[in-house]
Amino acid sequence: MKIGYAQRDITPSPGTVMCAFPKKTPAGKVPREDMGCRDSLNIRALIMDEGDSPVAIVSCDLILWQTCDALEIREMAQQLSGNRIAPDQIQIACTHTHASFENTYLFSDTPDMALIAATKLAVAQIICEALDQMDDAEVYFSQIDAPYNHNRRVIENGSVILVGDRDDRTDGQTDPTLSLIRFDRKNGQTVFWINWTGHPLTLGPGNSRFSSDYPGRLIDMLADRFPGSSSLFTNGCAGNIHPFKSMKPDDVATMQVAALLAEKVVEANTQASKLETNKLHLDYDEVRLSHRDSEGVKITVPIACLTISNLKIGFLPGEPFVEFQLSYRDQMLPNLSFVNGYSNGWHGYMPTAKAYVEGGYGADFFPGEKPEYGRTQIKPGDGERIVDELIKLSKKR
Repeated sequence: MKIGYAQRDITPSPGTVMCAFPKKTPAGKVPREDMGCRDSLNIRALIMDEGDSPVAIVSCDLILWQTCDALEIREMAQQLSGNRIAPDQIQIACTHTHASFENTYLFSDTPDMALIAATKLAVAQIICEALDQMDDAEVYFSQIDAPYNHNRRVIENGSVILVGDRDDRTDGQTDPTLSLIRFDRKNGQTVFWINWTGHPLTLGPGNSRFSSDYPGRLIDMLADRFPGSSSLFTNGCAGNIHPFKSMKPDDVATMQVAALLAEKVVEANTQASKLETNKLHLDYDEVRLSHRDSEGVKITVPIACLTISNLKIGFLPGEPFVEFQLSYRDQMLPNLSFVNGYSNGWHGYMPTAKAYVEGGYGADFFPGEKPEYGRTQIKPGDGERIVDELIKLSKKR
């Protein structure tokens, strides 16, 4: 296999509006303004090629990309690359940090459209840069338990509450698996791809500085542990999963979670086994749905499966609940597998049918949001349908 890698800092200037946790005012929701970054926001692109068609995996230190933007970026990358890569072979994931800049179109204030346009162009450009840096590589894979996450939906007194900054563990369903792919390049460089499941919410609404949260600090720690290496992080189906320390005003919990995960990556790296890479395919499809509340609004749900040897890697947009990740992994046996959420767009939360019955945050409908951008777009049962389609797609090969 040949791989290429490139990255770029996309941290905007102080004073830029931030995503998430808007202040409620009589005039509507007003975004936070950044007061200076804690650590940089980056975009990272990994290209894999076995000779048939290159595949791109992009990780962005952003809360999300709306589907229209993600699909536009893929088309831009094809054009800028001179048709060296097809749009459906590009998977654009977000780490889901809640300390990035506003690009969700969810709040009453208009986001910085020039910044969003520049960022979309930067993502397309680093895909091209990675394509220009291809080199032979051997591929290794490992999975290990990293039990530092928990389910943030808790039933108390018959109602679902959302666990915020409580540090005690809940007993709800979760997936502690950390997946590690290591690429050892012929030029001597190592590239790590890490997947783990947990909202990057160690920093909460009291924070007013840009940060990549624990994924970025994890990558910084790995650069110190493995000099000369590069890493990218993708999140799992974390729609109902928090790190065990969350929603803090400072980065103490950020560093604690990152340090614990770094130790697990080091341990997983010592156990990694070589993958035979003569089998590399990315299968892509789109599921079409009707909006939960707005008649006539149609939802495009991109899904994909990357196959590397006996490893199946699923991609889902929006915020899937962890139960879908566990179901997918069970259906992929005896193959190895993991799932990336927050990929190729956004249809809001993706609860299980059971969660709709229980109600609570992520399942109850959010009124007053633009239907094409909102947090609760899909109907009960749609999540199961989407994952069933992903399972079918993943079993094609």
